[in-house]
Amino acid sequence: YIDKIKDISDLIYIHYETYLENKKYFDDFHKITKKLGIVFHVKNTYKDIKNILPENINELLILTINNPGISGQKFENESFELINSINNLPQRKRIKITVDGGINEKLIYSLNCERVVSNSSILKSSNPKKQIINFQAFSKIKKNDI
Repeated sequence: YIDKIKDISDLIYIHYETYLENKKYFDDFHKITKKLGIVFHVKNTYKDIKNILPENINELLILTINNPGISGQKFENESFELINSINNLPQRKRIKITVDGGINEKLIYSLNCERVVSNSSILKSSNPKKQIINFQAFSKIKKNDI
């Protein structure tokens, strides 16, 4: 699949476990596409994150639900621990974090990340445009200001 999309995508995310299984291929990936991102999943355990994150990675997607691909799931609170551990990495300044799964306007201000992905909260809203605006506004508010 990568060969089919590498010329039309600026960023391709690979699950960390797939990266490990095909490390040699992905080590030269930055020559193939503009950006390679790694996906961490809340249901997996990542010991010693500081040392397992590949140096050539500057995009990280954190899946914060139990069953990826199924819309409408709730955000798993254990995700905060994973997000915080990544935010405390020395290399955090060079990494952009995207959080995906169960995000709503009540959670967004609690997330220290550059981007969020939210399907159901927006698409199931009676006014999706307004919900996007709410997300943008809430993402700029600090938790203590509410």
